[in-house]
Amino acid sequence: MKINKWKEHVSNTMQGFADIELENGIVLKGCIYHVGEESSWISLPTKPFKDKESGQTKYQSIVAIPDKAKFEKFQSVAVKAMEDYLGTNGAQRGSNDVPF
Repeated sequence: MKINKWKEHVSNTMQGFADIELENGIVLKGCIYHVGEESSWISLPTKPFKDKESGQTKYQSIVAIPDKAKFEKFQSVAVKAMEDYLGTNGAQRGSNDVPF
């Protein structure tokens, strides 16, 4: 897994947007990298829509990893790739293989 593109955009926990290339060549465009007080995580791509009742902009997932174990593995590997890309954590932490 590798980061192909990065655009910093800091707002609350959000640090910016990344395009993440999986080992099988699929590229997830527009993932969001977050850093909280105790953890970091990747939000998968979404698309905005207007809620007809409230008129508010909301977001709908366009990619999902329904298997919990695979999702957790993705998070672990993706956060590590992001940290390495940004230079915030150069330590090696195991394999970058994702189980799909």
